[in-house]
Amino acid sequence: GAEVEAMKGAHSLLAGPIVGSITEVEFVPIYEGQGLLEDQMKLFREYGFALIDILDSRRWHRGEIKGRGGLVWAEVLWLRDVQSLQNTIKNSKELSLALLKLAVVADAFNRDSHAFEAIEAAIVNTPDETVFWYDKFILVHGLINKYNKYSARTLKFSR
Repeated sequence: GAEVEAMKGAHSLLAGPIVGSITEVEFVPIYEGQGLLEDQMKLFREYGFALIDILDSRRWHRGEIKGRGGLVWAEVLWLRDVQSLQNTIKNSKELSLALLKLAVVADAFNRDSHAFEAIEAAIVNTPDETVFWYDKFILVHGLINKYNKYSARTLKFSR
């Protein structure tokens, strides 16, 4: 029930290098004074994150157990918006790394469109740095190859 308060204390992380997060959210109060989904949404949006998916959820039945019941809590996936990274990170090497980290995390959760958007932003905005990271990390290498093979986008990465 203290997720929102904990996140408020993580200002420097949320404003900086973090590209994704999984949090527990409640849809109805379980503990006195706890934050709910709308509180987390407001906080994460301030830092340029979007709610991507509900990964796991629990339901509650008010009376006789019939049907699915109402949502009580869930684990949700938040990913940083590409534009927010571009707006907040001015160093091109750090921006390239953040965009490629976002692409790897998005790919790990099978969010190809989000991953491909981040890769394309890295290719367009930080081409030299993208080559640098491509040569250093096998995950980046494999993901950019996946982008080149499967993306419907016309821009492709080449060395």
